[in-house]
Amino acid sequence: EQAGGSGGQDAIKLPTADQRDPCQPHLSNAIPPPSQAASPACSSVPAGAAPVPAPHPTVPPRSGNPECSYYSSFIVLNVQSMNPSATSTSRWKVPEISSVVQEEHARNHSLPFIALTETWLKSYLSDAQLHIPGYTVSRSDRSGRVGGGVLLYSHGNIPVSECETFDDGTCEGLICRFSTIKTCVFVGYRPPNASLESFDSMLSSFSSYIHRLNDDSYDLIVTGDFNLPAIDWGTLSVCPGGSIEQQQSAQSLLLFESK
Repeated sequence: EQAGGSGGQDAIKLPTADQRDPCQPHLSNAIPPPSQAASPACSSVPAGAAPVPAPHPTVPPRSGNPECSYYSSFIVLNVQSMNPSATSTSRWKVPEISSVVQEEHARNHSLPFIALTETWLKSYLSDAQLHIPGYTVSRSDRSGRVGGGVLLYSHGNIPVSECETFDDGTCEGLICRFSTIKTCVFVGYRPPNASLESFDSMLSSFSSYIHRLNDDSYDLIVTGDFNLPAIDWGTLSVCPGGSIEQQQSAQSLLLFESK
């Protein structure tokens, strides 16, 4: 299943043995409707900030049941720098995302996860500088050179049980496990010129974690920006075009998804 994002952003939900009522997503067990949520109100965008793009993705009510309309899609964004200390427009990225959350809240929606790629963050920037009220920050920054990086905002009502990172200076990966909702989220970034070796290393880190988890009751969600436009997600095949590295990397991702 592909969900969220464009321009190379992909999300794959791997099948599990756990079958749930389609009108009662497992996230609803952890996130109450906004009227009951304990998270504080989100801050608004400061004066002079760039406008938030619209529309924002949401999940329509299912089967006419209003109880199924609280939860929005898994948002995936390539932000290309979100340094809050920058003098450029990058410093407004966090307030913009906070504004999206606030607007979704006004629509009676709760966003369980917001995945970001190309964060361009470094270790000297603290999680507190990236804070969005009601959300927990998990991140994997690129070391050694500029660019790259991934981040996951997870709803405060879904505690992070475990977090692992991958960074080889080219690809970055993040693994977050949420035991209360039996879900693992994998966020990855593959630059357009990444080698097959680097991309395979990131996928191997994901596979190793799944193997160590050894629990078929977990939902596994893989998302990010892999820059692999040759993949046809409708047929799960690789179309002609691109470099040999891109073709081989696309095959690796599809092989990983099929396991």
